Amino acid sequence: MVNMTNEKGEGEVSSLEQICREGRDGDNIDYALWAISGPLSLLCAILSTLGNIYSLRILCKLNIRRSVRFYLSVLAIANACISQCTLWYYALSEAIRPIFGSIDFFELLTVFVHPVSSFFLTLSIWMMLTVTADRYFALSRPLQHRASESKQRAQRVTLGIILGAALFSVPTAFELRLSYDCDLFQNISRLRLLPTALRLDDNYLLIYQLLLISIFVYVGPLMLLTLLTFRMIFIVYSARKLRCSIDARASFHQKSGGNENTTRMLLTVVVKFLICSAPSMLLNVWEKIVGPTFAVTTPAFRYCVEWSNLLVVINSASDSIVYMRWWRQQKKTVTYSPIRKTIFSNSEASYLREKAQQKDFEEISSQLCRSLLPESEEVEKILEAYRIQGTIQELLKSIGAPNAERDMIFRLNEIGRTHKNEHITARQWARFKEIFIKEVSTSEDEALWTRFICMLIKEFRNGQTCALNIRSDRSMQSKVSQCSTFDASGI
Repeated sequence: MVNMTNEKGEGEVSSLEQICREGRDGDNIDYALWAISGPLSLLCAILSTLGNIYSLRILCKLNIRRSVRFYLSVLAIANACISQCTLWYYALSEAIRPIFGSIDFFELLTVFVHPVSSFFLTLSIWMMLTVTADRYFALSRPLQHRASESKQRAQRVTLGIILGAALFSVPTAFELRLSYDCDLFQNISRLRLLPTALRLDDNYLLIYQLLLISIFVYVGPLMLLTLLTFRMIFIVYSARKLRCSIDARASFHQKSGGNENTTRMLLTVVVKFLICSAPSMLLNVWEKIVGPTFAVTTPAFRYCVEWSNLLVVINSASDSIVYMRWWRQQKKTVTYSPIRKTIFSNSEASYLREKAQQKDFEEISSQLCRSLLPESEEVEKILEAYRIQGTIQELLKSIGAPNAERDMIFRLNEIGRTHKNEHITARQWARFKEIFIKEVSTSEDEALWTRFICMLIKEFRNGQTCALNIRSDRSMQSKVSQCSTFDASGI
């Protein structure tokens, strides 16, 4: 946290994210700062609370896994609590200060809100890191993640995070104290917020405020979030690129499936979180370098503090907008033409069949088989080569006719399911496609043959994927039957 001294230089006082409560008089107000920390922060805090409550309703309707829904629901609750802490910590008192001046009630309230706000801020950051890590493993290790994922596991992880955040925030409950200060000009006694001896201890400042908070709340989580975010963006980009190389009909910018949409939604939330949290982290580093005395007396620093506070609240308020957008995307219905279309027109199908008669598919199939099964025995390669040759010839006969194409696609899916245990890498498929195009096509018909072989590869892989998902579901169901307390609806 960025810590600043009060106007009397009585020590360091911390607040929700950076700024201190100074007990200023109503007559001495910087209205530019007041507009940010008062009315704007108050409005954002109210909208954030309402938005996060509404987010809970939207998350129940989103077509996402129950574990992800649970993580995001806890995050929404934490953000709503942060908004309420902002409101009672400084936003409401600052908004009414020009009229009522400093009110002792808010000084008293700050002592109790300070550790609560620290707890929910830590919980929010750690939950964001958790849901990002969960999505990263879902992309990088989908089958292992699917087999181990459940709502009960998410609940256990969340409970551990809540307990960890609570224990981590315990010292903040002993950082502030109240003291009565006599105002000589008005001859009245006022309640002032002052740091405790613990808060002024050099060892405490070094170990807890500088090292632990920087590592576990600011710098550490933000660096991990940045790394995981870039890794997820790379994985999504690579997956789309691979899909386009396998399926010639696929567009790089075409609409994504549900799994990728969930990833994109979470990436939007994480990137927004990083943008809004980065100024807070930078201000903490700046304050540690220049010292609290310089920070509190520098107008530019104070403006930055107020804006970074506001960005934290805006981040909490804007999650509901992201969820709303993706919910509306899922509600859109897709209309289909009643006319069944074929992948190839009649003229294209006739052309491919005519050209295929001029090719030696026996030799081509042998080369294709060697590219897919380089380590298999020779007899097995010969048998597989005959199967590949037969499949290609059957596929050539079926293209151009809707029912025949559909039946052949089912046949390719079935072949993929039969070979579900054959691990064929993307490099091998690329080599398979390269050999076929080189041996069969010319510069004039390369696009046609590319569509043909990409259809074969795609439907085979679809069959493999379907079989692996079914096997994973059966494995999960067997685990359910062995544990009576397991909630099967969380799969």
